[in-house]
Amino acid sequence: MFSNVINEIKGLGWVQILPEGQKSSQPMQFNMMHILPSSKIPFFKVPLDMMISNKTTFLKKQDKRNKSNSAINQKAHYDVQPREKESQEAGLLLIDEFLFPHAVYHLQPGDMNPEGLKYAY
Repeated sequence: MFSNVINEIKGLGWVQILPEGQKSSQPMQFNMMHILPSSKIPFFKVPLDMMISNKTTFLKKQDKRNKSNSAINQKAHYDVQPREKESQEAGLLLIDEFLFPHAVYHLQPGDMNPEGLKYAY
């Protein structure tokens, strides 16, 4: 159902899951699915999408540099997030600009079915 609505309105959708013990700004908002129609998006490109894209590109370049084993012009990179390596192993992405506990799981087009969404959740 969630994926059908997103496809129908050509909008954005995200799931908010708060850690145990964390409070939300509104009652009954602990685990929610949010939907934003494309007509209500005030940006040409959503800032969060840009942050995810930039982080993904950076990780690909960093991985390529590490595989080349070139010590020339190697700059040290220090992770901003304390659990960066652990999140990468789990297939999650942490945004450097968000200095609070969070994780991004990128849904692939094949995940937009009941089984894929259940697994991703």
